[in-house]
Amino acid sequence: MPQEWTTDEQKIFLQEELVKFKHITGRKYIKNWAELFRRWFQRWPERNAILSGIPDSTTLTPEQTKTLAEAIHQCQLQIRRWMHWHAGAGANHAANAKTTKIIHNLLEPKKRTKQPSEVYANIYYKSCVQPEITKGMSIADVKQKIREVFETKSLEIKEECQRISDQQKDEKKRGKTEARERAQSVDIDVDADDADETDPVTLHNNIQQCVPAL
Repeated sequence: MPQEWTTDEQKIFLQEELVKFKHITGRKYIKNWAELFRRWFQRWPERNAILSGIPDSTTLTPEQTKTLAEAIHQCQLQIRRWMHWHAGAGANHAANAKTTKIIHNLLEPKKRTKQPSEVYANIYYKSCVQPEITKGMSIADVKQKIREVFETKSLEIKEECQRISDQQKDEKKRGKTEARERAQSVDIDVDADDADETDPVTLHNNIQQCVPAL
């Protein structure tokens, strides 16, 4: 998984709430979000994190109020993403372990940088994409189907896949920088790694081996 944004205490809090979230799914959980957010911000006020230098007794300026409101909104989105992601990726230990391995492999510097829809396919292929694939479909058709399925997914899943894609780009860039530093005195083309890519047919076959996270 991408780097954790929670403290250990916050993670424990979310893990306890996750038990309820898994049993109260979909629209039935909507009314619980407000209560979850209330308890979260009661324990970890966003004002303390964003405007720590301003006493609670001080009235905020319109600009400060806007900044705080945006920070609260972003925190709520992070909490929602965390709950949806872990409700799927943590469905069982085996699936969770496989998902972690898949994401780890995606972040290898030598791997081709993938679009968010491709990240999604690597993680959820068997459960959400494979049922839509028919025998004899071309690679182009498979890729198109992956994009279509990805577009139907929730904002939380799309943002998480985008975050993994962005992190993959950062890891690839960092890997090339380190390689160039090591090869300063040697005639090595560090960009040659990009040529060592799995061909589309093999990639399609490999993707189908992924264990679903949901």
